[in-house]
Amino acid sequence: LAGAVAVAGPGDRITVLGVCHGTTAIDRDLSIVGLRPGRSRRPILDGDAAGSVIVVAPGVTVTLTRLMITDGIAADGGGIHSEGSLTLDRVRVRRNQAERGGGIFLGAGSLTMVGSTSVRRNSAGTGGGLYIAGGELIGGGCGDRIRRNRPDDCAPGPTPTRSEEHTSELQSHLNLVCRLLLEKK
Repeated sequence: LAGAVAVAGPGDRITVLGVCHGTTAIDRDLSIVGLRPGRSRRPILDGDAAGSVIVVAPGVTVTLTRLMITDGIAADGGGIHSEGSLTLDRVRVRRNQAERGGGIFLGAGSLTMVGSTSVRRNSAGTGGGLYIAGGELIGGGCGDRIRRNRPDDCAPGPTPTRSEEHTSELQSHLNLVCRLLLEKK
């Protein structure tokens, strides 16, 4: 995925099929969409315990859709470390670890969660699911989309949220080799 992000232009869309291994830093506005042909399983971004699976730079707008984000290990944000404007649409953030924000670390900007997005089974020193150092959480929070994380769901305490409507979708996992399609804007 990191290679596709490196050649993508601002506003491009990257389509993911299968399992992509490694970590990816995003420094430009992008959409990354998981493709599930037929009844195939959800595409996976697997960090291979090598850092935050996804890092969103300050001032960048990123949308992640229909993906599983797993196996990230970092100081801040095992699954996702965001300093920009991030939207998660039907994304599962699972089995990541960090000192702060096992699933997601929000340092600045905003985090919007829509569709059937969920943050579960992550662990951290604090904020097992989500750690908010700055920024705003939009579209549901602890006890709703963020639950069953260790030792707690959200830190440093009650999170500021702004509610939005959401829909649900059947979810599954994926077991293929990563294939990418870059659509230039």
